[in-house]
Amino acid sequence: MLPFPIKPFNKKDCLALSPKYKEIIFLYYYIDFSVEEISVILKISANTVKTRLTRGRERLKKLLEEEGYEWEDI
Repeated sequence: MLPFPIKPFNKKDCLALSPKYKEIIFLYYYIDFSVEEISVILKISANTVKTRLTRGRERLKKLLEEEGYEWEDI
């Protein structure tokens, strides 16, 4: 589950992300891996995972805004 409340959206929105953000979003939110587990799997630092997770969320939010989805700021 993403950290911001949104209306249901099409999976294509996640697929539109670049692979480096898509894989982090998928592993974290859909498979429920921790940041540390993802860092081991992808052989990157935990800080890189956190950065990509933040940037991936921002890009996904922007994609959804462009499609007219709305939510309250948290």
